[in-house]
Amino acid sequence: MLDVVSKVFESPLSLDQMLAELTARVGGVKWQIRESEQEGRYLKGLTSEDVKLRILKEGSKFSIEVHFPLSDEAEPLLSPMDKRAFMKRVDGHVLAAIKAANIRDD
Repeated sequence: MLDVVSKVFESPLSLDQMLAELTARVGGVKWQIRESEQEGRYLKGLTSEDVKLRILKEGSKFSIEVHFPLSDEAEPLLSPMDKRAFMKRVDGHVLAAIKAANIRDD
């Protein structure tokens, strides 16, 4: 499995509403709104295993990027099985909490 996984989706929620839903409904991830010159405002999530999640608004749609951690030697720190389990959690909890629809792999 790749070290970065991306999905595109639609949601009726704003980033602020997503932050409120994710904070209330998805445990084990610290969520915050960040801002950068390239992406503008986006949601950033970080787990205790150093898995990073970013939710960005792209036109009328959103994308979620999941960045799995690597060692200093650029080796994956999570097994393929652990990555698949995490992505099931993203699909079942994170995307459900933010009312994601029309989800597709990017």
